[in-house]
Amino acid sequence: MANEEKDIELIARYFDLALSESELSVFEKRMNEDSQFLTKIELYGEGNAFINKEYQTEEETSRTRKWNDLMFSDYKTKGKVIPWRWIGGIAAVFAVLFFGWQYTSTVSEPDHEYASKEAWNKQIGLDYSQMRGESGNSLKTNIHIAYYKYTKQEYEEVIDMLGHFDSSVLYYEDALLLQGLSYYKSRDTIKALKKLKILSDYPTQKKAKVARWYMGLIYLDKKNIKKAKQFLKLPTSKDSEIRLKE
Repeated sequence: MANEEKDIELIARYFDLALSESELSVFEKRMNEDSQFLTKIELYGEGNAFINKEYQTEEETSRTRKWNDLMFSDYKTKGKVIPWRWIGGIAAVFAVLFFGWQYTSTVSEPDHEYASKEAWNKQIGLDYSQMRGESGNSLKTNIHIAYYKYTKQEYEEVIDMLGHFDSSVLYYEDALLLQGLSYYKSRDTIKALKKLKILSDYPTQKKAKVARWYMGLIYLDKKNIKKAKQFLKLPTSKDSEIRLKE
């Protein structure tokens, strides 16, 4: 431990520009030849920067000094004086370990925002690109055109085009889906969820799963994880993806 203390004191003096020319020459030679010593210097530098950034007020500095008193009371009772700069070196170790753990933990956790974006990109249930209007089938033509406008982000036009569709006409469920998604893209989440709820409860159930899929994604985008989990199985790791809850 004595060597560690000497290293911390030496590194602290280096950062304080307090080394003599001869000491600096020896210090730099060791830094170039001793990789572990170089790591200590880098850790101290990071910790020193962290301390200087975080403890900017007198109140915070006083709090840290009290922490120092508690942590090193044993040294002080023995008559040893611990330089304030040592806190930087010791804090560096804890700071780097903490942020290292935090980074490792973060990269292994699922990224719901990224997973949601990937899920939206799948265009689940929006297989209208192959749909073509047939002679005399204006409803089918309207759905095809509405989908085209949806892909062009002309959401208000989609809503207006499909406004006359009701439960008595063919392709009503398709109209509900495109209207619901267009409302959401137009930032009207309430109307979007209302349309999708009607679709999810529709007797034929042809597009019920699709409706639940998008309802889940909308709730996820709105950070309502509890509601999203009613419809979706959310990722449990960064490599997994969103799935529909059966």
